[in-house]
Amino acid sequence: MEDIIDFISGKLRHSVAWQLMAVNVVAFLAVHLLSAIGYMSGGVDLAQMVTGFLELPGTVAQALAVPWTLITYMFLQVDFMHLLVNMLLLLSYGTLMEHAGRKGMVAVMYLAGGLAGAVLFIAAPATVSGTTLIGASASALAVVMCATVLLPDLKVRLLWLWRGVSLKWLSLVIVASMIPAFVMTGFSGANMAHLGGLLAGAAGGFMLRRRASAGIAAAQHSSGRPTVEGILNKIRTSGHGSLTAEERRVFFDLSKTDKRK
Repeated sequence: MEDIIDFISGKLRHSVAWQLMAVNVVAFLAVHLLSAIGYMSGGVDLAQMVTGFLELPGTVAQALAVPWTLITYMFLQVDFMHLLVNMLLLLSYGTLMEHAGRKGMVAVMYLAGGLAGAVLFIAAPATVSGTTLIGASASALAVVMCATVLLPDLKVRLLWLWRGVSLKWLSLVIVASMIPAFVMTGFSGANMAHLGGLLAGAAGGFMLRRRASAGIAAAQHSSGRPTVEGILNKIRTSGHGSLTAEERRVFFDLSKTDKRK
């Protein structure tokens, strides 16, 4: 038990994805604890009162009256499966971004995806007065898409695939799984929120890739040849297949030097 506590506390200290997950889990538990307290105290629905204060309303006028809900809604879930799926996506893809040196961007994309989802939710024609939104789906999908654009060819190993599969194909399956919802309910508020998260994540990923490519090009231009740091950054963002012949040669020479040591 002590080892488990140490593991979790270590993750919470060093991982933004785990910290975001912790906020979601605490909010989930708090809502259900309030629900239980309300039930035992005579049927007062305390959970509904708190949820009503934190959920995002569906019109511009209503949202402007409670502007904090643009942030709070993306940390609030009342359904366990909703929480589980969103947190699995956040942890898996957020951890990949952190390992690629983009730790700070996990929180940025989480918030950006949630805000983009909120805007499209409110703007959706199907969203009417009285409709509300809660959940981290848009935020989690933004992290998914950003990580995918940054590391499309990264091999991730699944239990049934020994050699692993490229991240872009795994993400394609996740995105494709949302198509039936669009077919059945069209451009509903929830679907538009998901779309907002995907678009925000893609925009953030392309921005980071462009910035990384510009930095690599500048470093190589100033030195006249590929740099080790530039090559490693390129591998992190685009995979080994993106290296030029000269970059492969430098990387091969570096590998041989490490083996001699």
